[in-house]
Amino acid sequence: MDFRFNPQEEQWRKEVRDFFEREVTSELLEQLEAKGEEHSPELYQKLTQKGWLGLSWPKEYGGKGCGIIEMCIFYEEMSRAQAPIQDVYRHSIAYFGSELIALGTEEQQKHFLPRLARGEITCCRGFTGPEAGSDLANVQLRAVEDGDYYRLNGEKTFMLAHYTDHIVALTRTDPNAIPKHRGLTMFIVDLESPGVKMRPMWTLGGHKRSQVFFDDVMVPKGNLLGKLNRGFYQAMEDLNQERSGAFQIVLLEKYFHNLIQFVKKSRRNGQPLGQIPETRQRLADLTTGIQVAWLISRYTLWRQSQGMSTDKEAAMTKLYVSELSQRLARVAMDTIGPLSLLEYSGQSKEWTPLMGQFPWLYRNCSMETIGGGTSEIQRHVIAMRGLQLPRTKGM
Repeated sequence: MDFRFNPQEEQWRKEVRDFFEREVTSELLEQLEAKGEEHSPELYQKLTQKGWLGLSWPKEYGGKGCGIIEMCIFYEEMSRAQAPIQDVYRHSIAYFGSELIALGTEEQQKHFLPRLARGEITCCRGFTGPEAGSDLANVQLRAVEDGDYYRLNGEKTFMLAHYTDHIVALTRTDPNAIPKHRGLTMFIVDLESPGVKMRPMWTLGGHKRSQVFFDDVMVPKGNLLGKLNRGFYQAMEDLNQERSGAFQIVLLEKYFHNLIQFVKKSRRNGQPLGQIPETRQRLADLTTGIQVAWLISRYTLWRQSQGMSTDKEAAMTKLYVSELSQRLARVAMDTIGPLSLLEYSGQSKEWTPLMGQFPWLYRNCSMETIGGGTSEIQRHVIAMRGLQLPRTKGM
């Protein structure tokens, strides 16, 4: 098997990499960090000027008609540069834009897609609630029909709403549905609507997220996305896109490379770190794991490019990469030693190995096996859809 990209694809990679290396400067990242922000609207607008919003969309909607391989390369390079637009781009363009193309009415497509492509609006995904994380079917945000509208009441958590102006909210439209996942529906909600309130939430990894409250929020029926009471199935397709991405592997590979450079230059008790047997063995295991992650991800990408189902493969990728990130963080902290706990403050460079990358990774990766579906959920999907084993009780 040959997993190399062709010359045209490699030229596209170079163009994207050159752009992000030029635009994502240390000054930009330091400015955002000082303000406690993760998103750069200015950089997002530069993508608009390049015509790189909606790359995979049909040209009539402001896209370029790029295929899944080109999109994968784009996401990899955006992640490699740690561009402070990644979350908003994925939610607005990859998720919301793709949902509109696959599920939206002609009116919705004409209204939202050109505005998304011009960077005039942004959108986040609103699946998680206080009572519905991995148990997504337990969504309790209620949507009740009211004339030409649906009236929304309830709450969503861990959203990107502070950085966007719209949200695709997964709601409960049929409280009596059995099983309960058959009673969920998606709605496009303007976050400026009367009755919407939000407050910030901060994750263990230091990410700014939102808690969004809906108090008698009136949403036009024309904003129903997809089919009534089929929102759960639409959400599963959406999550498959997220779980099968290679952007996390790129970042892990980058951190691993930095760790290797540290090991080659460092000593412990007078002995080079690279000569310590346990260190060598753990690093060898990690480089093997990263290679395995790439192979699983590339296979998933190939299946997607062929229009094949990736339920099992996406779950395998998400499971393996999320647990690999935690392995890398543990090995790095152990290898670096007590100084691995220090975070870079701008004044302690000589005492902060690798600019404090790994304390952040250690904290951030704790949610990788939870967000987007827990490891237990991924193993259930693999067993049921990959191995054709029967569904367990309670699942």
